[in-house]
Amino acid sequence: MDTEGTTVFWRYDTRLIHPLDSYEHYREGATSELCPFQIHGRRLSHLLAAMSVVRFGNLTIESLSFAAGSEVEARRTKDLIRSFDPECYQIYLSVNGGHFEEQAGNQIVFRPRDLALYDPSLPQHSINSTNPTGMRVILLSIPKAMVPIPPKLIQPYAGRLLPRNLHGYSFITQLLINLADSTEHTDEFATESILHDYAVEMISQRVGTCNEIRSATLRALRLACIRSTIHQHHADATLDLQRVADAANISLRSLHKICQEAEITPMQLLKQVRLNACRDTLHDPRARAMTIKAVHTSHGYGRSDQFARDFKKQFGVSPKEFRLHTDPL
Repeated sequence: MDTEGTTVFWRYDTRLIHPLDSYEHYREGATSELCPFQIHGRRLSHLLAAMSVVRFGNLTIESLSFAAGSEVEARRTKDLIRSFDPECYQIYLSVNGGHFEEQAGNQIVFRPRDLALYDPSLPQHSINSTNPTGMRVILLSIPKAMVPIPPKLIQPYAGRLLPRNLHGYSFITQLLINLADSTEHTDEFATESILHDYAVEMISQRVGTCNEIRSATLRALRLACIRSTIHQHHADATLDLQRVADAANISLRSLHKICQEAEITPMQLLKQVRLNACRDTLHDPRARAMTIKAVHTSHGYGRSDQFARDFKKQFGVSPKEFRLHTDPL
């Protein structure tokens, strides 16, 4: 487990152990980070699963991936629900669909990019099918104390899909995928705020305590989605705006419109992401052996003179001065 600031990354992969031990390994790993489940493998020697966890303040994003043929049935029964388990709600994203979930009498066979609401304090049953492309789910966990909606209003919707016509639906799914896929995160508390605000308003609209998601929340969500997409691809010096739009699953016109709402151009946002990444690398003691040129080329900047000018304009000092000022005594 690697810990840095408020972000925790944790991964395991059953490819690292003997096949006959893989289900026990998965059960122990899932229990330590999620909640206890009874795990039953249908083909004992064929489980191939990986898990990662990242935290943004009080929120957690967990990604579970299963290779094709890794059939697993999991049950969270009443006797497995512990009093000290996290009190939270989960926004459940099925990335590629094809599996079954049941909670509180509600049953779902997921399609790709379906979102659903779950309550880990209630029993749950899931079956991961033999999807030919494998299966992946991403869970956004939010403490119940941070959701100002009476639990009695939310409980009837546990185990039910969230409507695809909710404003911002495609952006929250893409943002969750981007955040789960990334191993580097910045602006953690800002990200926590964006995820929290949208999730709470999405739940509120689902249960009928509000009519629509606020425009300010949607603007912040859309920009966060674009920023996280750029962050994933910024190291490619040939990255252009069409590829950013394609990766974010939006049109080029939408990309410009979203940035315009934030009073920034897409190219300015790309430059900002690259400069921040260069700054972080220059500040990182583990990167002391890298030359400044190696730093900026690793983050998509080709020309040293252009990088030096942009860096000084953004941060007020040259890259060399910045590194000297951050060197340990």
